[in-house]
Amino acid sequence: MSAEDIQVVFGRRLRELRTAAGLSQETLASSARMTRAYLSELENARKVASIQTVSRLARALGVDASLLLTGGAAPVAKPNPPPRAETPAEKLARRIARLAQDTKADARSIKGFETIAKVYFRKR
Repeated sequence: MSAEDIQVVFGRRLRELRTAAGLSQETLASSARMTRAYLSELENARKVASIQTVSRLARALGVDASLLLTGGAAPVAKPNPPPRAETPAEKLARRIARLAQDTKADARSIKGFETIAKVYFRKR
């Protein structure tokens, strides 16, 4: 099988798995951290995917990466949902924990900062 054949099989298989999972190009692209235009170029065999790209697409589709490179039928698992947005309180608590870690603070003071941040943002 030539490189062009593999590229065409990959693109066709990618589209089949995406549509079978009920995902739009936009949704899959977002989950796999790429643009919709790049995903379209992969599906239409105009671009060659790197190993990392194949891995991210497989993870987002919930399938083994080898299924993207073969033409055979395969069961489609539910895709991984995109990560939820971090709330301002969680973001602040994470930053405080990192800052406290950098300054070698003890666990009790870190927990206290996290609690204060959560209470503060809950009232807003």
